[in-house]
Amino acid sequence: MEEKFQSRTKEMLIEKLQSITPMALFFIAYLILFHILESYRVPSEYHVLHTPLDDQIPFCKFFIVPYVLWFFYVAFHVIYICYKEEAIYTPFSRMLFFGMSLFLLISAIFPNMQDLRPSVVGGQDIFSNLIRHLYETDTPTNIFPSIHVYNTLVIMIAIHKGSSPLFQNKIYKIMADGLGLAIVLSTMFLKQHCVLDVIGAVLLTGIAYSLFFPSSDSKKKTF
Repeated sequence: MEEKFQSRTKEMLIEKLQSITPMALFFIAYLILFHILESYRVPSEYHVLHTPLDDQIPFCKFFIVPYVLWFFYVAFHVIYICYKEEAIYTPFSRMLFFGMSLFLLISAIFPNMQDLRPSVVGGQDIFSNLIRHLYETDTPTNIFPSIHVYNTLVIMIAIHKGSSPLFQNKIYKIMADGLGLAIVLSTMFLKQHCVLDVIGAVLLTGIAYSLFFPSSDSKKKTF
């Protein structure tokens, strides 16, 4: 009996690893292609994205906290959905593939950037230090649409579509939505993205959702 249990556990683990492997390989390929796009452009080739509304949004260093938490937010939910939400993993992963691939295509065809960052980030506190490190390692180029925002919205959709005990927990949904909203806002309050980047990400999420998540009506039988 114990041997059967161990065998079944091993089979399930292999199945899950096989499911998440394409996602892992895609993320690796994405990072490589993004690095190439970032490395072989001259400043004159970029189109500056800027709206009057961007000038009305103040810089706020405290938003570095949700901005950094995005990396854990994405990593945890991708792994969790793969292992615990089989029913939505395929449309979820397709939404990520679609949006991130389209972002690379847009960056290649229409190189873009923003000029919103403050010239100097003062202070020696942890927030200021993290922002200075962020600005040094992450260029303000190839920003449309915001993948920070897009991936966050896709995960929020998956949480509300999921059926696992965690995703059905109302408190968890509120916390995940709250952090997701803070992440979206952080991209603008840290001057990492402009308003157009966020709007583009929201529209792209809507398109991807309509393409890859079947509506409830489509599941109904017709006679």
